[in-house]
Amino acid sequence: MTDTEEIVSAEIDFQLKVQREIGEQKIDLLIDYPGRVEHPPIFEIAERTGVRL
Repeated sequence: MTDTEEIVSAEIDFQLKVQREIGEQKIDLLIDYPGRVEHPPIFEIAERTGVRL
């Protein structure tokens, strides 16, 4: 499995766990990973206004 496949698999697993815990709700998840070179501006907005899970 490549790094990209591992990241996508981990993200899907996390999303499923969150849905099991809080139920089916509209949520936006931002997934960071080691080696990310650039963070889109949404990361700053989420850091200020989001809820860390």
